[in-house]
Amino acid sequence: MSPTVVSAPGKVLIAGGYLVLDPVYEGVVVATSARFYTVVLPSAEPGIIVRAPQFEGASWTYAVDATGCVSQSSGDGANKFVQSALETTLRVVAELKGASALPRALKITIAGDNDFYSQTSQLDKRGLSCTRANLVQLPPFNAPGGPLRDVHKTGLGSSAALTTSLVCALLAYTGTAEPHSALVHRAAQRAYCAAQGKLGSGFDVAAAVFGSMRYRRFDPAAVPLDTCIAELAPRLGQSAPGWNEQIGKFGPAAQHADYARGRRRWERHAESSGQSPSMAHSGA
Repeated sequence: MSPTVVSAPGKVLIAGGYLVLDPVYEGVVVATSARFYTVVLPSAEPGIIVRAPQFEGASWTYAVDATGCVSQSSGDGANKFVQSALETTLRVVAELKGASALPRALKITIAGDNDFYSQTSQLDKRGLSCTRANLVQLPPFNAPGGPLRDVHKTGLGSSAALTTSLVCALLAYTGTAEPHSALVHRAAQRAYCAAQGKLGSGFDVAAAVFGSMRYRRFDPAAVPLDTCIAELAPRLGQSAPGWNEQIGKFGPAAQHADYARGRRRWERHAESSGQSPSMAHSGA
């Protein structure tokens, strides 16, 4: 079976600053060429196994119950963004399509483009100065060295892009939603905010779903952070109250969460490393 591959871009907020926290004000956000990728494949092993092969010890296994709630069964520490994305998405799948639609055995690989993380140490190891010409010589999905918690980020919204790509990939794999749809956006916003334990403006997730934009935030009351909420899907549905964000066109429309872009990039990486896409996933 071919993998489901979804990518989502990072972001740069170029106008708005902290004002975007107030729905009175509009911000301008640009989606980056740097993207996060999620690859989903069925597995013969029980549980949902998530690996981020760029980082040391970044492998987690989760069990899923009939309601879509997940619990971590193994792994070095926890990744709150991965777990929140899984639980938010799988609860929505269970509520909309029933328990029989829930995947119980998956292999998931997540990987980010090099621009999301500082590559200074990798350039130093190669005796190279920090220039654009030298940065492009580094292999795709380069391992910046060390566990994820110790890696220096560049501020392009890696956590939002990771969360969005994982949510979108699972909704696509289960046939629940298309990319850059309202459900993907709302589920990703909920997963990201729940992982952070607070409500931000949402512009980083919005850019990961829809691309570059003029953005005015939604009503904060729209996001259901309560983990004990009985029904999650109705709070994220088309008629759910409070999802009144305003998104205006800005820049190229193609820089959004995407199936085809993710697949092409992943396949090019697999070909350059001498692997098929499924081998690249399985070996991660």
